Amino acid sequence: MRRRIQSNTGSGKKKLGALITLFVVIGIVIILVGLLLVNSKKQLIERPYGIFKTLTIREAFENAFGTVTVQYTADGVKISASDQANRYVAQITSSGMKVFLNGQPYENSDEMYRLNIYGRALYNLVLLNAPTGYESFEPKSPINYLKDVTYDYIQDNKEYIKIIGIDPENRDIEIWYSISRDNEKFTVTVEKVIIDKKELSQVEEKLFLARVYKKNVETDLIEVVQNSSLEKYDNIPLKDVFSKLANVKWTIKDEQEKIVELNASDFQDINKTITLGFKIGDDGFSRIEYMYSDGKPVDNEGITAYVDVLYKEFGFTPILTLESEVSEYKEKILNSTVPYSSPQITFSEFFSQYLKELSWEYERVSEGLKYTVSALTKDSQPFEISFLCKDGKVYLSEIKLNASVTDFSKLKDILAGGSISDTTLTSTTRLIDIVKKSKLVTTSPVINNEKAFSTILTDMNWTEDQAEKTVILKGSGKYGTQKSNFRFIFYVGDLNKVFIRESYINNMQMIDEVQNYIISKAFNIPSLSNDIIELVKNSILNEKTYMQILGKNGWSIDKTFDRVFFDNGKLKVFFSVEPNGDVKPVQLIYNNDNLSNRILDILQELEMGRNIVDIVNAYQKQTDLAQKKTTESTSSANQQTQPIQNVQNTQVTSRTLQSAETKIDNSKTNGTESEKAQIPNNKTTNFTEQKTANKLDLVKKSKLKHESKFLNNERAFNTYLYDPNWTYDTITDEVILTGKSHYNNKFVEMKFVFEIKTPSTVILKELFIDGAKADATTTEKVLLRIFFPDKKETLETTTNNGTLKDTRDETEILQDTNQDTDSNEPGGGTL
Repeated sequence: MRRRIQSNTGSGKKKLGALITLFVVIGIVIILVGLLLVNSKKQLIERPYGIFKTLTIREAFENAFGTVTVQYTADGVKISASDQANRYVAQITSSGMKVFLNGQPYENSDEMYRLNIYGRALYNLVLLNAPTGYESFEPKSPINYLKDVTYDYIQDNKEYIKIIGIDPENRDIEIWYSISRDNEKFTVTVEKVIIDKKELSQVEEKLFLARVYKKNVETDLIEVVQNSSLEKYDNIPLKDVFSKLANVKWTIKDEQEKIVELNASDFQDINKTITLGFKIGDDGFSRIEYMYSDGKPVDNEGITAYVDVLYKEFGFTPILTLESEVSEYKEKILNSTVPYSSPQITFSEFFSQYLKELSWEYERVSEGLKYTVSALTKDSQPFEISFLCKDGKVYLSEIKLNASVTDFSKLKDILAGGSISDTTLTSTTRLIDIVKKSKLVTTSPVINNEKAFSTILTDMNWTEDQAEKTVILKGSGKYGTQKSNFRFIFYVGDLNKVFIRESYINNMQMIDEVQNYIISKAFNIPSLSNDIIELVKNSILNEKTYMQILGKNGWSIDKTFDRVFFDNGKLKVFFSVEPNGDVKPVQLIYNNDNLSNRILDILQELEMGRNIVDIVNAYQKQTDLAQKKTTESTSSANQQTQPIQNVQNTQVTSRTLQSAETKIDNSKTNGTESEKAQIPNNKTTNFTEQKTANKLDLVKKSKLKHESKFLNNERAFNTYLYDPNWTYDTITDEVILTGKSHYNNKFVEMKFVFEIKTPSTVILKELFIDGAKADATTTEKVLLRIFFPDKKETLETTTNNGTLKDTRDETEILQDTNQDTDSNEPGGGTL
């Protein structure tokens, strides 16, 4: 009899289904928790960092570099990207951000993020979005128009990107952009334009930007001209004068030449018609190109006379900018006789003998030119006397005593009080004030000394020596390529005449030519810089002057780096001038090839009368031959590669990251006892001068990088360093080179220590930067900069097409001797 077995299948299925459901729920919970964790970490890069509010961290990386990699970690998130030279990694946690550059933590993460990530991102946005008013034009126009372009990020209530460069006229340019956003839309606005440290007016800015962005401004030309002024009548818009004429009509006469024509009735004869052609200049001033009266041309003298009468008719007088005109009236005042004086004396005698603490001021008024002399009487009462000058004559206008207008006869009381002792001193504050408010160059558009020097100095400090009647101004500024300390000593002479007695840069006294050049920059008087150009032209190389070697014409000055240069279209030579007048050729370019590594050789060849073409061709053949020999020696050396610890005069391969220690005697030994025996004893302290000279010469004439275009170590290092100083340490048997150079955006003290391994082998043992020992990576990078200056390494410089320059050299960093030669990871070789 069969029994029916009860099936448990249904119950089993239910249990299995419940188990699966449980796993699914657990899986979903895990996924949800994971998503929540990832999302919370994602938020770390989806928000702005610190004070940098316009872009999130992710947006900053994407706009700076394009492709980015995001990696979530246990305590936060990493975001990384690369440019053509470096790899940047930002590690963001709830406690902040840490930035790594090429795998190494950067000391100041905020500063690295500010300029090289966030600042670069905003800079790229400026190059992608044309500014307001120029939306239909090429956004990259500024970097195509300017040369030597860099940028800076500035935060001052708003965020700015400042594009810096040099225009075709060799002027220093700054274009300040602000960036705002509305969701995903960015708006770029030009906030201001500065040329040679002078901020442009709206009219000047409009014309400059039109030239940069190639915008046709003719549609706005009439408005631009109407709001401009004549140079003689600065700050008086043309429309405030000429639009007051009857029957005025403004039209565009010549769009290409930017000439606007005015037709109106003559204010002197309503029945006559006048026609004037105004042309706007790059400096923002308009000039009158022509004038007709009832169709008849008016010559230049007639135009000037008519304009002067017209402006005077409407109550305007010309601005006085010529020193001769100002001085002429002042001289007439000083030579005039003082009323009520008996015996008669001049105002020059009155001011010097009866008053103290004088200061002169003049201003333009409707009647002419008004001079006011402020001073103290013998009993220290405030005294003020004013003169009105017009039509070549001087009139006594007003006298004030204790701020109250008084009768001219008050002069009798002052004269009766007797003269003041010559030993009377001016007050402490008054002496400094006199220097600040006076103007060394009266023809300068800068208002006074204080304003002028503030354009070239920061951290200004004014002190005085009353006994010497001097005022000392100290401040920081840039001369050449480095930040320097400036000191100017002013002397206050008779009638408060101020002039510079002495001036110094880094405690080195300036010669007149350098001082005049600095003054020309401060007061915006280009003609004063001619002296320093003449100094260089007449300096002697060996037997001939640079003018005799290079030519009489083609000389100018690069105000960015304070370097005089010669340029004939093909050959360009730059010279630095020390404050004491020492002239040094520092850069030579021929047909756009940088030949600075042979600058002295080439100049000496030119001095001997050789042709530049022959010199360069011979040099190129020599370079090609040297490169060929280097390739052959490298190939041979690679067959016997030996790891080393020191950077030495050898070819470094980029594939194997190994190095062969190439010796002149072609010895194949590596650190044998016989070789070590040739090394001089480090404890020897009594070397002769001849032996010292031989050691120095051996290091100088050897060459650490055979593939370099430089002739030897001496030429390479002396070109790279300022004030290079070679010495020999008899105790350590080492050659030491010290000097200054530009490194990581600042000037630093560098110290190179060379060791002579054998009589034929020189190595660089150590490098110190500002006293700190450099690692192998840094040392190799510095050497590449020294021996291959054409391969510039910078995070900020762009080419004219807007892309960042490729700054990576093919030569890799030397491998640590303990590492496997097949490893792809860079070593930290010991120096």
